[in-house]
Amino acid sequence: MHGSTYDQGSVPAAGCLVTDVEDGLSNSTSAATPTLSPFSGPYAADGIGAQTAKCSYTDGGGLTQTVEATYTVVDPSAPQITPSVVGTPGLNDWYRSDVTVTWLVQELQSPSSLVKTGCVDQSITADQPATTYTCSATSAGGSSGPISVVVKRDASAPTVTGSPATSPNGAGWYKTSVTLNWSCADVGPSGLFDSCPATTVLSDEGRDQVGSLGPISDNAGNTTTGTSSPPVNIDESAPNVSAATAATPVNVSGVDWYKDSVTFQWTATDPDLADGSAGSGAGAPTPGSTTFNTTGTSQSATATSTDLASNTGTGHLAGVNVDASLPTVGLACPTTVLLGGSASATWSASDTGSGLATAASGSLPLEADTVGTKTATAPTASDNVGHTSVPVSCEYRVVYGFAGLFAPIDRPNTMNASKAGQSIPLKWRLTDANGDPVLDLHTATVTVTGLSCALGSSIDLVEEVAPGGSGLTNLGDGYYQINWKTPSSYAGSCKRLSLNLGEGEARTGLAYISFKK
Repeated sequence: MHGSTYDQGSVPAAGCLVTDVEDGLSNSTSAATPTLSPFSGPYAADGIGAQTAKCSYTDGGGLTQTVEATYTVVDPSAPQITPSVVGTPGLNDWYRSDVTVTWLVQELQSPSSLVKTGCVDQSITADQPATTYTCSATSAGGSSGPISVVVKRDASAPTVTGSPATSPNGAGWYKTSVTLNWSCADVGPSGLFDSCPATTVLSDEGRDQVGSLGPISDNAGNTTTGTSSPPVNIDESAPNVSAATAATPVNVSGVDWYKDSVTFQWTATDPDLADGSAGSGAGAPTPGSTTFNTTGTSQSATATSTDLASNTGTGHLAGVNVDASLPTVGLACPTTVLLGGSASATWSASDTGSGLATAASGSLPLEADTVGTKTATAPTASDNVGHTSVPVSCEYRVVYGFAGLFAPIDRPNTMNASKAGQSIPLKWRLTDANGDPVLDLHTATVTVTGLSCALGSSIDLVEEVAPGGSGLTNLGDGYYQINWKTPSSYAGSCKRLSLNLGEGEARTGLAYISFKK
């Protein structure tokens, strides 16, 4: 209808109704065809604006009638805005990848009237906090928007770093558990979701060990498991230290003995670590060897070794028996033995080490067939490791049975008086152990030593004087005499008289004599 307004797409079709009585027409729809004018207005190209429909009919008499109707066509709807956000979603409305934002703005009825504000497509390739993108549009059909989308991008995983809290020793080893210090940070803008423990501990033995911490997440859902650096070596075990010798002991009644000395060499080994790898390595033992060279039982020693991790192990050596001493033999002889008598010397042996392998004591008969100084030698003793004692001897004297001196000499506590230069008869008798007289004395020697004349309880004159000096005289039945010619120089002195009969030692103090002029 003239003056009407129609939504685009809802405009009724134009038609002409012709009534002409002369021509016999009544509301004829086919007698005339309507014509439509072009749209007018700024959006005429989109079919929006004013349009006129015209009907014209010329009857049989040549009369023409024209009728027009002008109406307006409008856009009934505002533009449509459709956003599209494409990316890998994370947690808490974060994206964990590149994000594209596109806007689809549609105005199907009056596209030439469309005006957009914002609506810029985005390619987001860097992390960013919440950022708002908007789009609004207007057209002949009205306005839409603004419509907003918010994009938060965090495609960066957190960082988790750990390192030992202390330094290893100079050889690169620890001997106890190692504390690891950790730090965590989020590279992206979402922030950490998980807490970050300050420390963890590596407590097991092993080489090239690292700790791990994680997964640690940020608020966008990115995760990281951190590994500590540098690797650590832990050796908590001390070296094993032991001793051995190449020497062969002598077993004595189930007990091992070493002769003279024995040297043990110390060795050290470092046990494998708990993870099966080799230990840090044992250092040379101190001392490297131990020598036992004194006699003793159950002797002991220690040595130490320190491995590269500074663990120190101590080795113990015990129960070492060493015999470095010879057996000793003691021998006891009587001082004197009567000629032809029966006597023995007793001996005993001892050993301070492995013990005697030979007899511990015994006796041996003494030879007494002739007078004089004799030597008796004990049998050598052996110990159980093969030592032999030093030969041991003792001396004894085989002597005569002696009786005398006889008159005119008085003894033993009488001071005999004699004139110097006179010959004094010295008489005695010799027997053997059986009391039988000794008939074969061939030599005798008289000696004197000076004596204080105050000695002696009384003075007795020598009543018999030999006619002159003479040698040894065998008087028979074991009796002997020497006529001792005294020197004149003895006048005014006192002498102690001794007699050497070849018994190895003179018989002393047989008489005290005071000499006068």
